[in-house]
Amino acid sequence: MKARTRSIIESVTTKLASVTPGQNYVNTIAKIEGGRRNFDTNEMEKGVCVCVAYGGTALGSKAPGAPQQISELGLVIEAHKYKTAGADVQAEGLDLLADIEKAVLGDTSYLKQTYVMRQGMLNESEEVQISEDGNAIVATSVITIPFIKQYANPHEE
Repeated sequence: MKARTRSIIESVTTKLASVTPGQNYVNTIAKIEGGRRNFDTNEMEKGVCVCVAYGGTALGSKAPGAPQQISELGLVIEAHKYKTAGADVQAEGLDLLADIEKAVLGDTSYLKQTYVMRQGMLNESEEVQISEDGNAIVATSVITIPFIKQYANPHEE
């Protein structure tokens, strides 16, 4: 994991750590550097809440002086919420996904790096699941944050 990618990940985890979603949420953060992966059942039982992972790069449009390469940072955010008695599980999960999206995409001022393309940030996918024992809601959101780097500095990725 290189400096710029790590810097963005740190900014996102700091932002998420500052969010207080409510007493029924498990609010821990795990960083996975180098690729995406799914949490196993044991990790979910322990209340893993957030995972951020590096996504990849794509060739962008040429700018004066040098070609541009867009590095896309895929943020895989796994959130966990305990089910309350009589709760509408689907509604709770959708509310949780809305909270995640609002936290990460609603105000991007926490990404102070000049190379981050804030206008290109998007939510790629969302998913709501119920844990096997039915006592928890698991919501997953995949968010992409693109940033620019110069070919002239490949070691800066």
